[in-house]
Amino acid sequence: MASASTHTLAIMTVHDVPFVNRLLAHVGGAAALFLATTDATLVATALPTIASDLKINSTDYTWISVIYLLFQTILQPVFGHAADTLGRKTILITSVLGFMLGSIITALSQNLNVLLLGRAISGAAAGGIVSSVWTVLTEVVEPSKRSVWSTALSCTWCASAVAGPLLGGAFAGTSGDGFLSWRVAFWINVPICLVVLPLVLVSLRRFDFHRRAPESTWKAVYHKFRDTFDFIGLILLMGGTACLLLGFSRSSSTGWNNRVTIALIAVGVPLLIGALVYETRTRRDALIAPSLFYSTTACIVFASSFFITFAFNAATFYLAVFAQARGATPLEAGYWLLPLSLGSSFISIPTAVAIHWAQKRTTQTTLPPKVAYVLGLGLAAVGFGLLIRLDVESNATERIVYPLIAGLGIGMTFHSPFQLLSSTIEDYQLASATGAFFLVRFIATTVGVSTAGVIFTSQLAHRLPVGFDVDAVVSDLRGLISIPDPALRRLVLEATCQALSVIWIVCCPLVAVAFLTAICIRVRAIQTPADCARSDTSSTPARADSPSGSSSADSDDTIIVPDIEKGVFRSPADPDKDDTSSAAKQ
Repeated sequence: MASASTHTLAIMTVHDVPFVNRLLAHVGGAAALFLATTDATLVATALPTIASDLKINSTDYTWISVIYLLFQTILQPVFGHAADTLGRKTILITSVLGFMLGSIITALSQNLNVLLLGRAISGAAAGGIVSSVWTVLTEVVEPSKRSVWSTALSCTWCASAVAGPLLGGAFAGTSGDGFLSWRVAFWINVPICLVVLPLVLVSLRRFDFHRRAPESTWKAVYHKFRDTFDFIGLILLMGGTACLLLGFSRSSSTGWNNRVTIALIAVGVPLLIGALVYETRTRRDALIAPSLFYSTTACIVFASSFFITFAFNAATFYLAVFAQARGATPLEAGYWLLPLSLGSSFISIPTAVAIHWAQKRTTQTTLPPKVAYVLGLGLAAVGFGLLIRLDVESNATERIVYPLIAGLGIGMTFHSPFQLLSSTIEDYQLASATGAFFLVRFIATTVGVSTAGVIFTSQLAHRLPVGFDVDAVVSDLRGLISIPDPALRRLVLEATCQALSVIWIVCCPLVAVAFLTAICIRVRAIQTPADCARSDTSSTPARADSPSGSSSADSDDTIIVPDIEKGVFRSPADPDKDDTSSAAKQ
């Protein structure tokens, strides 16, 4: 029988969190999240300068970005289980230290191997930061106030989309060891990490984030880990994810006809499917909560999040390509992205306030976040449809308004799906569900950028005038505006814009599908403590036919509500559910 102390965290976070501690925790967490999410886009923009400075050939230099995303993604299933075993603070602090170490190694690197080592460490640590920050900052806020406090995470995620290309563009023009060298971009991470660490330690010092009983020893934790950890599931998830990401990453440079690319994707997809099936059957501690696979809401959130993340990252990378094809410098291309990224940042604040107001004043249900999510997906679909119209003749108004509409829609979808997902799970499953949520988002990031790259290069090859090499055009987009023959210059620019339009033609229906599926998300009640107390006297027994022998809390027919007094999520149909089983109580 589990000790009641396993839920000490929830009891303390709901009732005893001072405002200052909560604020400091969000400041520190947001700063750490900013580092982790900015690093990937920053390097993507500064990549040519890094490759030139370290004499890295075109075949190898793409690994600088790929290895970061690879390690950030494949370790996501581990972080949820590790947070439950070792504690949230332990994983978060270790991840921040690891990110600082990776940044130092990258800044000091003099060759490709050392650079890749630093990027791998930074990527793994960034994955831990993202999942830990979202888990911790969700748990230290009452469910009724999470929509407001989540603004910090949404704004940070959007701000990183703004800062990444701008900082990358600033560092892209300087090599060596100057003040604006690409190395400085990584040295900056060190003092920020040193500020984040005390903020996290001070703000969370009162909270026990460990999920093991206080009397347990580390030896007992090790034996429990050995006996219950899902090693087979980990191998399947990591292997499938790695093969899939490597396959899609290679596709952007080799195309879909390469045998190695096809083999990697052909192996990765079955491994991932096998991993998901295995997770629903294993008797060990599943890396992904089995109840998520039986929840219609969770499945819709995962699928729709994949599509919108796919489209957002494709837009972030290839709107910059559109800008450079029109003659913009890397830094100016970052300015061209501001409507997309600033629009998504600014809309997230009123969206969070509106959700909080609606839940507080009108209804304690998941209807407000669902409405925000559906409206955001619909607006994003319209925005991507308008992006198809961008061409050589597009004026400044079109270049601003079309990405702005897409950005406003995307900004409404940053945190609302996570709120919907958290309503389908119990409190102790939060870390596992968070890891699964970001596993989907990180896979979508790589798949989206890589697929968009394949679409762009293949379409450009078919549309370019005779005598133009697609590799030469892609490597020097800014040079297109300098083609001396006006007629030929226009043909090449039109071919480039038409190739980019195909990307938006693919993204628009994907976001539209996400919009249609999100409409089907079931609305759930989020009860207050008084409602929970009243439900204790009028409940019915739990269903015995729920999947995997679990209670009806895992079923979509059941409303999941927070029991703030007990610090757990439970169903009104199962009021006595907490740390002790009903059989033990009888």
